[in-house]
Amino acid sequence: MALQENGNDAPVFLPDNETDDYTQVIMYINKEYKEYEDQDNKPIQEVIKLPKNQQIVYNTILNNPGLRIPALSQLCGLKETSIDNAIRKLKKQSLVEYIGNKKGGGYFVL
Repeated sequence: MALQENGNDAPVFLPDNETDDYTQVIMYINKEYKEYEDQDNKPIQEVIKLPKNQQIVYNTILNNPGLRIPALSQLCGLKETSIDNAIRKLKKQSLVEYIGNKKGGGYFVL
């Protein structure tokens, strides 16, 4: 893994139980990057906690950009209406966006 090759610790995936319905990843970085922050003086990456279906859809779009609802439904193992609901909520939070025309476009993480 590139992180470990650069001398960083392995990422930590939380929660480590089956009852919580969100995913959090903690990644430790080298000291020289620790001070690097954006212009608003906020961390570059903030932890995103989402309900289970939204997290599944978000991760699937993140790893497979440009998919449409039928393909997302198959990959996620969720009904198209569940995908549509999750995407609507993700769009309200400005986390995903549909880019392209009706026939050739797809969803992308912002």
